[in-house]
Amino acid sequence: MELLEAIKSRKSIRAFKPDQVPREVLTELLEVARWAPSGTNTQPWEFFVLTEKVLDELSHAFVEKVSSGDIMKLIQPDIEMFKRPAKGIYGRRQQKFFKQFLDLLEPEEGKTKMQKWFELSASRYGAPALIIVVADKSAPGWFILI
Repeated sequence: MELLEAIKSRKSIRAFKPDQVPREVLTELLEVARWAPSGTNTQPWEFFVLTEKVLDELSHAFVEKVSSGDIMKLIQPDIEMFKRPAKGIYGRRQQKFFKQFLDLLEPEEGKTKMQKWFELSASRYGAPALIIVVADKSAPGWFILI
């Protein structure tokens, strides 16, 4: 597959099979990711791979926080864009997405569709592996430009 074709055909997946991702696949992804360019070759990132029990425990804790309405105490973003809802064209795009996505959800007793979406999101839609990328803000050029 050519790069432009891959970019144009990508999708955001919001439902996953429970099958474990083979360790060799995760290793290959990390091997490719480490070749990403960085300013003056600082490579200020680290990768954390979560699977199985650790990932299940983390997802369970997130879902509990979401269900209790206590999620904002758990999420303390240091990036301004996550602290308030989007406005203007970005807010309209977000609202359109939420409407389309929430229309697909089946009602669940005692929960609003929004609560159900928060829980699905907090449980990473059932993905069997999670790669967390963190960057050291003290490193020069720690931000990634796409």
